[in-house]
Amino acid sequence: MSDRFPAGHVRSTRCLLAIVALAACRSVQPPMTTMAPKSDLASWIHTLYLQVIVWDSLILILVGTLLALGLFRYSTRAGSERTTPPDSHERLDLEVAWTVGPALVLLAIAIPTVPA
Repeated sequence: MSDRFPAGHVRSTRCLLAIVALAACRSVQPPMTTMAPKSDLASWIHTLYLQVIVWDSLILILVGTLLALGLFRYSTRAGSERTTPPDSHERLDLEVAWTVGPALVLLAIAIPTVPA
């Protein structure tokens, strides 16, 4: 067996089989889950969890879109003239946006978690 398969592949296969076997040992209905709240507090936590997921998804889409636009706009192609991005040295408005934007996101996540 060791002639046909390298030791790393045999070890990886055994590890994968162990993970599958352990995953098959779980109960049909787990006793505690985040996705099926059974109390008022668990429902509130679930709602907060979904709100954070939505905000994080929107931020991911925004950042991904801006990254793709920047890559396509400033990419170099053969035979095309090269455009350089604008110089952003000592731009106060950009620095304020980089600081205030994440602070507002953290504030939007923190406000619902503080009990009234």
